[in-house]
Amino acid sequence: ESLYIYGEALEFALKRDWNLRLLSVGLGLGYNELIAASLSLKYKKPLELIDSFEIEPMLTTQFLSWLGLAPENLDKEFQKAYETILCFCEKHFNVSAPMILEQIVELYQNQQWKIFENFNLQSSNKNDYTVLFFDPFRQKTNPELWKENDLLQALQSMTSNFCVFSTYAAKGALTRALRACHFHIDLREGFMGKRNSTFAWKTP
Repeated sequence: ESLYIYGEALEFALKRDWNLRLLSVGLGLGYNELIAASLSLKYKKPLELIDSFEIEPMLTTQFLSWLGLAPENLDKEFQKAYETILCFCEKHFNVSAPMILEQIVELYQNQQWKIFENFNLQSSNKNDYTVLFFDPFRQKTNPELWKENDLLQALQSMTSNFCVFSTYAAKGALTRALRACHFHIDLREGFMGKRNSTFAWKTP
């Protein structure tokens, strides 16, 4: 699902030779970050920055522990999940696992990849993102992240003139906000029979 929803968005930017400034809302198990590192290596295009947001501290500490970047004990189930994701990336993108790990660790150590706990549309980093992965908790849990006016303001302030946006969701408020910011919108079928997902992009 991450490859279908988010990997294609990153490849969209890579094929157009955009600078890669990535916002990932919802770190989860690190799928998107590992996919981004893999594609960066595959296309030989450096990632300028990744800003990741994850509301669950345990997910952040477990992922960083697996990467050797945090002292917390690594749960065996998490380790198994991360190794599975890494193995998939290695095979799918034809990039060696050690290179993927080296890439993501180097980004973190150079402060080009930062992880934040709370994502707020009003106070989010203004970094001219060219790639947006929007995967917050569902609307009932985080209604403030799905309000049309807030989405509109965030998209206006956060995005570069060249930008691709992808999310598992297809909400009316989101579609209207994207259109108001001059995004072209492609409502796609959801992954494996799920409802529609949203893929959008804009260029000058």
